[in-house]
Amino acid sequence: MGPPWSFSNGSANRRRDTEKKQVPISGVFENFKGNHYKVLTFARSSEDRQLYVCYQALYDSPEFGDHAVWIRSLKSFLENVVVDGKEVSRFRLISEKS
Repeated sequence: MGPPWSFSNGSANRRRDTEKKQVPISGVFENFKGNHYKVLTFARSSEDRQLYVCYQALYDSPEFGDHAVWIRSLKSFLENVVVDGKEVSRFRLISEKS
C-alpha cells in the first residue's frame, strides 16, 4: 500500500516526466548567453512541490566562484527567452553526457 498522499494528479506527473526527458542528467547545456552548464539532478520544493533542475557552471566566475551550482524551475529551464527581438531557448542541449 502506498502513502496516503500524492504530489499531484497523473496527467501532471506524465507532463513532468516528458519535460524531464528533455533535460538528461549529466547533459551539457548552453544558455542563451553562451555559458555552459552540466545538469546534476532534479529536486522538488517541499513548499510548492515544483520540480527544479540543479546544474553546475562549467566555467569559473569572479562573482560566483569556480563551477557554481544553481537551481532553476524545470519550467523556466525549458522556456524560451527573447534576445535581440528573437525568441530562443533559455538552455540548449549540446551534449547528452559531460
